Parts: sequence; C-alpha cells; structure tokens
Amino acid sequence: MGRKAQLEIAPPEAWWEGTTVVAGLSAGEAALLCALLAMLLYVRIAGRQAMKDALGAKNATRALDISALARVALVKEVFMAYLGAAILEPLLAIANTDSNANGKELFVTVLELLSLIFWFYMLTDAFDTSDTAAGFVYNKKLTVKHAFLKKVPRSKLDERNTLAGSLSRDVALWFCLLGIFAAFAGVVSHRDVVHSWAVVLLWTILHHNARLATSWGAGYFTTLLMPSAALLPLEYCLPLMGDLDIVGDDEGMADWHAFVKAQTGINLLIIYDGVTQDPIKPPTSPRPAAPKPPAAAANS
Repeated sequence: MGRKAQLEIAPPEAWWEGTTVVAGLSAGEAALLCALLAMLLYVRIAGRQAMKDALGAKNATRALDISALARVALVKEVFMAYLGAAILEPLLAIANTDSNANGKELFVTVLELLSLIFWFYMLTDAFDTSDTAAGFVYNKKLTVKHAFLKKVPRSKLDERNTLAGSLSRDVALWFCLLGIFAAFAGVVSHRDVVHSWAVVLLWTILHHNARLATSWGAGYFTTLLMPSAALLPLEYCLPLMGDLDIVGDDEGMADWHAFVKAQTGINLLIIYDGVTQDPIKPPTSPRPAAPKPPAAAANS
C-alpha cells in the first residue's frame, strides 16, 4: 500500500482574527473600534458634567492670560490656513471618476472631508466674537428702552449648556480619529489620511495653547477630546485683547467683566504683562549763562 496521507490539522484561529459582517474588518479591530467609541462617549458625558459643575459653581474664578491668548490667535491662523489648503484634496478624490478606490476607501475619504468642514465651522464660530459683542451692546450699553427693541428672556443655563460642549462641533475631531483608526485597521493607508494626522497635530498644539490661556473647568484630557469645551469660552476672552472699542477703557472693561459673569457665571481673573515705567521727570532747561560784563573801554 502507498504511504498514508498525513492529515495536517490547522491551528485554531484566534478570536481577534475572526471575520465580522463588515468585509475586511476582523473581530479584534471591531472590538477596538467599539472601545474607541465607548471612550469618546464616556469622555463626552463626564466632560459635559464637569463643565456644568464648574460653570455652575458659586463665585467660580478662572484665570485668563492675555499673552497666551495672543499665541492662541496666531496658532489658529496657521490652522485655518492649512484647512483652506487641504479641503480640496478629499473633494477631488471623491469626484474623480477614474479612481480605483473601493467603497470603504471612499467612505474614509468622506469622513476626512466632513472633518475638515466641521473644523472650519468650529474655529470660525469660536473665534468670531461678533455675536457675543452684540449681546454685550444690547444688554449693557443701551440705556433707553426703544419701542422697536424687544428683549427675549434667556436662561443662564442655556449658555452654560452650550459652553459645556457641543456634539456638532466635537465630531470634527472624532471623524479624524475614525479615519486614523481605519488606517491602522488596513482599510486605507496612512498616506490616505495624512490630513487627519496633520489636523490632530495642529489641534494638539492649539489645545495646549488654549489651556495655557484659560480653562473653564474640564480636565486636560477631556478638553483634548472635546474641542468645543476648550474653544467656545474664547468668545468671552478675545474681546479683551483690544479688538473691540467697547472694552477699550476702564468703564468698558468693568462692564464686560460683569457681562461675562452674568452670562456664564465665571469670574474672570485677567492676567496681563505689566511694564514698570520710570517716573516722568519734568524737562530741565540749561542754566542761563551769566551776562558778561561790558568790555572795558580801550585805553586812549
């Protein structure tokens, strides 16, 4: 008889290598995705509660460093410039009919495009103080009740709920994180999500500078994953850099401080760089020279 065929028994497959209903996504990768989403959900719930507690605390005092706030504005300009340069690439990739990208790759590209759009929206909203300044003018500067003006009562809790974090703004970062996760899962290459990596890096730098300028309650890691909790309070801080004439004097500064306190419950402690000056001395004029005696008459 011939040689008996030897049956090779394949080693058992590890659980994380098992397939899922999503083609190309293993069980381990699906578990990591669920863990990431659960962590983001926990951070959002805990972070919002921490911000609400901080904003609702009695006599809550938060420091504002004007020098650090100026750096925040500079980093924001670099961030916006990058967004303007990067937003066309995913849009052109989606519209390219000659591309060989599959459905999953197109889905990741759409996530990246949405991320850039939401970052544009959030940064523009956080650094645009026109609505806050308008509220200050109508509530603090107008002393005559005109018949054509109507004030709509608004609860202080509404503003605190907004400052505690906004899901429509936080998804800008979460879309980036999902794109990076897709690259680690092998759905796309890291080169395909290079904009997500760049945005996360820029946000890390902007977040750190924003925390140095002011922090209104939530922890460092919480605001890192909840950009709105770190950026939205800046609407009440940026006018103090002298961009608006309404807070350009002592009375306007006091009125703005009271306005922020009434709207948010936060007592701002404003820290600025002071330069000591030497006392101004009155100019001293040189001592007039004594008149010379008239020349003696020449001897005749």
